Amino acid sequence: MASDPSKPDAPSIADEPLWQPPPGLPEPARQVWLAGLGALARAQAEGGKTFESLVRQGLSLQTQASQVARQRIAEAAQAATQPWERLSGLSGIFEDRVARALAHLGQPAAQDWAALQARVQALETALQDVLRAAPRAASPAAPPKPAAPKPRNRVKINPRAPSDKKTRTPPLP
Repeated sequence: MASDPSKPDAPSIADEPLWQPPPGLPEPARQVWLAGLGALARAQAEGGKTFESLVRQGLSLQTQASQVARQRIAEAAQAATQPWERLSGLSGIFEDRVARALAHLGQPAAQDWAALQARVQALETALQDVLRAAPRAASPAAPPKPAAPKPRNRVKINPRAPSDKKTRTPPLP
């Protein structure tokens, strides 16, 4: 007896799902499973559209993240320069205090050193001008040669000879 394929007599293997939730599984878990299968079916049906939509959303998120990152970098750079501005004011205060302490000890200030250096430079320049302008006198006679050194009187001491101390006689009373 041949069976009619349009009328199933008994459920076939194709009609049964491949995975059956275990008996006793709570209904919410079964619904989650079925929702996952539905999402899979929709992704397969709308695959290209969904992919393009996800790419657009990703580009949008990337642009937003870049803008936020640039803003945070600018804020960090501004925050990093503020302490240096405060420290530059402190360095001026420190320099003033050191200058006062050195003045109290009698040390000249930086301006005094600069003025002194300028005066020394001016004097050196004036001296060079005077030396160039002075008439050159005839070269003086050759300087006298130093006298020959005097010979030293060297006395040879015989270490084996008796010394004067040993041979002296004591004074008479």
